[in-house]
Amino acid sequence: YSGLRNLSLPENLNVLSSGIFSYCFHLEKIDIPKSVEEIGWYAFGGCSSLKEVTLPENLKKIGECAFTDCEKLERIKIPEQVTRIENLSFAQCRALKELDMPSKMSFITSTAFQNCNALSNITCRSVVPPESDNDVFFYSFLDYKNCKLYIPTGTTSAYQASQVFSKFVNIEEKDFSTTIISPKINKDGMRVFRLDGSEERNIRKGMNIIRNQNQSVHKVIVR
Repeated sequence: YSGLRNLSLPENLNVLSSGIFSYCFHLEKIDIPKSVEEIGWYAFGGCSSLKEVTLPENLKKIGECAFTDCEKLERIKIPEQVTRIENLSFAQCRALKELDMPSKMSFITSTAFQNCNALSNITCRSVVPPESDNDVFFYSFLDYKNCKLYIPTGTTSAYQASQVFSKFVNIEEKDFSTTIISPKINKDGMRVFRLDGSEERNIRKGMNIIRNQNQSVHKVIVR
């Protein structure tokens, strides 16, 4: 497939298998269909001309090294169902400037963004800062002073205390989530947090952050 420049895939795919489009040196753009739930190991590894990729809403897993050495990739938005970024998933994406991570993101491996030193805008929508096995952005050789970090309203103290994000200086809060008034809540597997990221044992009156068993996150006002 080394001569491919643009690629459209059929809607009935569920998995992009390991290495399927690796080393397609001329591939510049790909739209991954909504049916895809998993991108395998090194699926787009070495696609050194890839500039634009749209990840589908139903995607649940991005495999190790999936986009390693995509040297021209400039921005990536991780879909809502993805909860973990694996080892070297976006390593050596040296042109990557914008990263958007969803509210369900809970774990980022330490080498996920290795050598992504062009990152200048990072959005993390999770009210509870994702954890890691080490200092994630240390291996990116990131400019912590100039890289902008966008996080949910009221979570600055939690992010500053986290292992992954404690070195960021340029932090801005945004309201990413939908407010629900007096909801009927399924309490099975539910976790409750304050706006500062600290966990509560029970729902209380006023504003709550709810993480459900399926990892969806909502702001909830209880009257």
